[in-house]
Amino acid sequence: MSSKKTDNEKTTIVIVGGGIGGLALLNALSTNINPEKQTVVLVDARPTHMHLISSLRLVVSDADDLMNKAVHPYGDHTFRNKLSGNGTFIHGSVNSVKFGDSGNGGELILDNGEIVAYDILVLATGSSWPRPLGFPTDSRSAIEEHIMARRAEFSKAKDILLVGGGSLGLGIFCFWLSYLSRPHHRIF
Repeated sequence: MSSKKTDNEKTTIVIVGGGIGGLALLNALSTNINPEKQTVVLVDARPTHMHLISSLRLVVSDADDLMNKAVHPYGDHTFRNKLSGNGTFIHGSVNSVKFGDSGNGGELILDNGEIVAYDILVLATGSSWPRPLGFPTDSRSAIEEHIMARRAEFSKAKDILLVGGGSLGLGIFCFWLSYLSRPHHRIF
């Protein structure tokens, strides 16, 4: 097992979670970091950033080409400004955290056995939603297949059973009603 912390002269900031919160912090760091003293590592279970709010519509319809707007690969645009060339993305899930002595950093153990050393750890893991928004984590193609399968299910559905009237259920209902509803469909 190898460690991703190779530069002992720099403080390594590791952000676990590439969702809205993790990327907001990454963007703030991109203008405030001192690249001579600090480096940033972003760890996320998915290989791409998923804009989960727009994914409600994404799984129901292909309207507005959301596949290309809501699913973004992590890349140069992720590490911009002062982070350009000074940031790393790691696709993986954290299995455990080893804390250092007296609060002096530690290590993450990823699902593939990789060790990621940190001086500062930020946990911004966000939410994990159930199907149809429970997107796979192994590849972009698996995510796209998941989206296409959910769209096919919604388009073939004659009846829809919604359990709960929270924001997710109502959001799915509204998008289904707007894009796919037919007069003979029933919603329970």
